[in-house]
Amino acid sequence: MKPLFRSDMTELGREPMATPGVVVRGLGRLDDMVPVARQLAIGHVGYGEEAAHCDVVGESLLRTPEQGLGAAFTPEAEAACARAYVTLAGAMKAAAYPASEPARA
Repeated sequence: MKPLFRSDMTELGREPMATPGVVVRGLGRLDDMVPVARQLAIGHVGYGEEAAHCDVVGESLLRTPEQGLGAAFTPEAEAACARAYVTLAGAMKAAAYPASEPARA
């Protein structure tokens, strides 16, 4: 995916690393986050992102809370993260790639 990034990788790396925190803080407000996620996905199509890239990024995002929380990453937390991912990624893929498959958890 590196060829898709035309700017400074260090600077670009900061943005996705903030994403898990935004999602965790918004778990109780996923309905508010879905329209923003849709717009973000539509914008990424213009950068050359493809539907398959969403799954690669999603797998990394789903590992991030476990690594950050360690023992505090309970089965309940894992289930909440998976639900959030499926909700947001599904909305993003539907908006940007209407003919693609639903998000995988």
